[in-house]
Amino acid sequence: MTTEPIITTHRLARRWPYRILNLLSPAFQLKFLTWKSGGPESNTLFDLRRNLISSRRILIAAPGDFQELVISLPLLQAYQHNLPGKELYLLAEVGQASFLKAIFSPEQLIFYDNEEIYIGEPALDLLTGQIRDLGLDIIFNLKRNSSPLLQLVLKASLAPLRIDIFRPESWPFANIRFLPGDPPNLLRTQMLAAKVWYYAGIPLQGSGRVLRSDRGALDKAVAQIRSLGIDPEETALFLWQDQPLERQLDLLKQVIAGKGGKDGYRSVLIVHGEAAPFFLPELPVDASSMAPSLAITGVGQFLAVAASVAVNIGTHGILLHLASLCDKPVQAFFRKEEAFYDTSFLRPRMRVAYLE
Repeated sequence: MTTEPIITTHRLARRWPYRILNLLSPAFQLKFLTWKSGGPESNTLFDLRRNLISSRRILIAAPGDFQELVISLPLLQAYQHNLPGKELYLLAEVGQASFLKAIFSPEQLIFYDNEEIYIGEPALDLLTGQIRDLGLDIIFNLKRNSSPLLQLVLKASLAPLRIDIFRPESWPFANIRFLPGDPPNLLRTQMLAAKVWYYAGIPLQGSGRVLRSDRGALDKAVAQIRSLGIDPEETALFLWQDQPLERQLDLLKQVIAGKGGKDGYRSVLIVHGEAAPFFLPELPVDASSMAPSLAITGVGQFLAVAASVAVNIGTHGILLHLASLCDKPVQAFFRKEEAFYDTSFLRPRMRVAYLE
């Protein structure tokens, strides 16, 4: 396995005198970060099985991309519910706070702002101390792109096991690295953080738990849909995604043509949203003239709407992966190059068709 350093030239600081670090070569940056995070480790072998069994406190560095965070939920929920006697903590970016607070308790969550994590900034020292004070036994890094400064924070935690799922070149910050699968798949790679427990004789399966909206949110969603003159129980929710316009319009026409067919829906409702965390394209006139539409302003509202209809249909995108967390059928239409994001192997109510 390669032991090439994780960094190339990186902006480590944003104000003087620390900005001198930005001018260092990658090799010197690596030496500095290794020293700053506690120095090089010895080559002493550890017993992986014993370390896993005896561990109590586990931290998972959650994906930075919101869509990838949603996809990782089967793994995060497996850790939350299927490892009794162990304490789970999540390290996530501050923009993900409202979503994660709806699923995990505040005591489990640690948030940081990427724009404040620099050498010489109080936020870096504060985060480093906060992570170290947890007394962690294991860290799993699920980020596909971790900045060297975040890697510094994780190594400075002094956790005996630091496992990087996506980057086999993350030496010296991680002391266990995995090679990506072939063909690569995001969730299957994330699930390596579950498979490692087989070394300890603990079969940890990905969780198929769903996210359930409360009764008030569901009632409001049903009322919104009925106000458009359609019955939610006979409705296909078309998910307007950040995809090429022609691709979406073609699929929308097929979905509308399928009304009254074997899939059991008699009406089509287009759902779209431009607010955070969606930032989806504006619904064009061509689409809005084909079927009624509903604008969403938050994750909670969308989950309630998706849980109230007969079926959710769409291309690859954030709304599709959110809809798969509800206990309702999902029909997904992917291109071959989007197989990296296919999660249907853990979602029995999700069907994926691959288009040429």
